Amino acid sequence: MARKHQLTAKQKLFVDHYLRSFNGTQAAEDAGYKGSRATLAAVGYENLRKPHIRAQIEDRLEEVAMGANEVLARLASMARGFDPADYISIEKTYVQDKQGEVHLSGTVVTLDLAALQNDGHSHLIKSLRNTGAGPIFEFYDQQAALVHIGKGHKLFAERFEHTGPAGGPIEHIDIEAIRQKRWDAIKDMLPAVLSPQEPSDPQHSNGENE
Repeated sequence: MARKHQLTAKQKLFVDHYLRSFNGTQAAEDAGYKGSRATLAAVGYENLRKPHIRAQIEDRLEEVAMGANEVLARLASMARGFDPADYISIEKTYVQDKQGEVHLSGTVVTLDLAALQNDGHSHLIKSLRNTGAGPIFEFYDQQAALVHIGKGHKLFAERFEHTGPAGGPIEHIDIEAIRQKRWDAIKDMLPAVLSPQEPSDPQHSNGENE
């Protein structure tokens, strides 16, 4: 029984870095291989061709790959969404003027990201940025997620029209017949083109009579 190849420490690092960048040259450099960019490119190429390294990469990819059920579950969570109000707190600040009257000076809006992550909703936010007025975040499109789920369950039947203009039959064009017709026309013209022309009568050309 053939002994299974074991990866060296540097090869394991190469696999780790390759799975982050999917760039053989960069993975070789990050793993500690030395040399020029050309040398590192050659190292990356050779490593990716070695069966035991390739097998390790494929095994690792299978571990992190998303199955069909997980895809549907993720889409379902996007489609259902969540109520952002459960994770937002609004605090108003006030100031007192010289006359002793209290006025609203501003509003501070904060988002509880820790609670959002603990409840498993952080992946539903597409983008998030903080402004002076508070956080601005964008959610993934719930309708698009529902459409993808519906297609996965084959809820939507796609229809294709198989008719010609105005609902008539589709016109079938015989390309070979058109080519043959053109070729026949060319053959009919060939004798006239290839036959020598008879010289014209000089007397007739000069307008003289016998």
